[in-house]
Amino acid sequence: IGIASSPYNDDLTFDFASLERQVEYIVNSGANGISFPIMASEFYVLSDDERKKAVETVIRVTAGAVPVCVGVTGQNIHHSCALAEHAQDAGADVLVSMTPILHTIGPDQTCEYFHMLNDRVSIPIMMQNVAAYGMSPLPIPRALQLVKECDNIVALKEEGEPSIMRIEQAVREGKECGV
Repeated sequence: IGIASSPYNDDLTFDFASLERQVEYIVNSGANGISFPIMASEFYVLSDDERKKAVETVIRVTAGAVPVCVGVTGQNIHHSCALAEHAQDAGADVLVSMTPILHTIGPDQTCEYFHMLNDRVSIPIMMQNVAAYGMSPLPIPRALQLVKECDNIVALKEEGEPSIMRIEQAVREGKECGV
């Protein structure tokens, strides 16, 4: 899955023409999908207007040639859910989200967030379980329980440390619990 970056003009305005060329390149290169905006796209520096227009641009340019996975991590729970609803309405195929970045929450609130996100959209969600931006990943059993409880959460993107061990644990325990 290709990841589009967030391109800028010399005056630091978002460069939508460059984004279009990137998306065309990713699609024409044989990627199985495209993801935007996520950590590598520096989603956290985009204004809501830039972000929404950029997501719409990616979806329009792919024109259904490959699935589009839209990152919806926002500043807080409600911001993330609003971004998810916009992405779904714009035609995203899949959403990816980690815990909101400016809303310090613990494991119980993280689970509440993913349940809320699950209830607000009807397209597949990839839960990104990561230790970034001051967040702590959920323990693997708790993350797998969320996948089991939430119909739209279809994938776990495990990025906690040590990642290889956590991925192995998620695979093993996921098989054991039928996820």
